[in-house]
Amino acid sequence: MVTPDVLSEAHGDPAVPPVLDPDRRAREELMRAVRFHAARVASRWQGALDDQNPEEVHGLRGALRRLKAALSMIGEDAFDPGLRALDQWARELSPLTGTLRDLDVALASLGGIAPDATSLAHARGLFLAARGRARDAMLSHLRRADVVATLRAAMSAQPELDAPRGPMRRVAGSAVERGLDRLERSLRGDLQRPEGYHRIRRRARRLRDLIEVAEGALGSSDRAWRKRVHGLQVQLGDLHDVDVLTGLLANDDRTLTGLRDAVERRRTTLLAGLGPPLALLAVDLSGR
Repeated sequence: MVTPDVLSEAHGDPAVPPVLDPDRRAREELMRAVRFHAARVASRWQGALDDQNPEEVHGLRGALRRLKAALSMIGEDAFDPGLRALDQWARELSPLTGTLRDLDVALASLGGIAPDATSLAHARGLFLAARGRARDAMLSHLRRADVVATLRAAMSAQPELDAPRGPMRRVAGSAVERGLDRLERSLRGDLQRPEGYHRIRRRARRLRDLIEVAEGALGSSDRAWRKRVHGLQVQLGDLHDVDVLTGLLANDDRTLTGLRDAVERRRTTLLAGLGPPLALLAVDLSGR
């Protein structure tokens, strides 16, 4: 009979690597995803500061969204002070980059909508002034000492480039399922509300970000929703861009009357095309 080594069993064999429990492994894998996407944000930082190419700001915005998606899978209750600070500045910076992105899209679309050169020039001047204010607000945030310190901490981390695996599949799958549930509820109830389309768009975008962040840890059925949600997001994004134009043109300036009418016609056309794909997606979500 072999006598068990009680001391070794109690303290563990130092030659055998420790086996992490699934929750701890999942957290470590999620933290790896956070470091990876924080580094992606850092890689866009200087380009956004230079502001020579609108795509740099748009890229920073996308990287921020995916960082927030990774953080959301960890959950605020599990944040340490460093994660809480990272989450806070990402939340503060996202709307600033979003405003700048909206104005860039609005400026780019004017040429195809404005009915005449006078309204085009007038609107362009208004939009450029608004963009200047939005750019100043974003740059002021980017240069804040606490934001820069958080960025440096993210850049000093060595992100793992491999896709997350293992227990993260359970965590990621649950996050995607919750995102699908929220989108289904919006499709059932939010269409009757004035801001309903935009709430659906935001939920579709968050769901797509979750799927992109955790794609390597998801099963094929979860990954398949990415393409469906992307198509919806594009259509609703077009409506969002038109509504941004509507908001920018909401004044009593008679020079812009023809442009306002053209934007409203564009909105009516977009709304007419949204019904069938939204209804089909709602059926698919309810039957999953």
